[in-house]
Amino acid sequence: MHKFLNMRPGNVPEHLFPSVVYVFSRHSFIYPDTFIQGIVQVYRKDGMTYITGLEPMSEMRKQSLLIDKYAREFRGMILAMDMGLGMFNRAGGL
Repeated sequence: MHKFLNMRPGNVPEHLFPSVVYVFSRHSFIYPDTFIQGIVQVYRKDGMTYITGLEPMSEMRKQSLLIDKYAREFRGMILAMDMGLGMFNRAGGL
């Protein structure tokens, strides 16, 4: 997997991507002229950098999706790559 992703060994440095809570903005999946905001937390554990966040309840309702914590939560791993950072994530928060 290392060769495929072209990852640098080790963790993402704290000075490059600090462990804090961030507000993010993205296009709405339903209304392309609309942006939504959510929150994510970047944290470190066992030498790796992870991210977890919540989709806004209002956006979940617009899509007739469940609005419980598990449906809104997403998690992922941050990786250092040649030209910046990469992120693998999944919805469902498990």
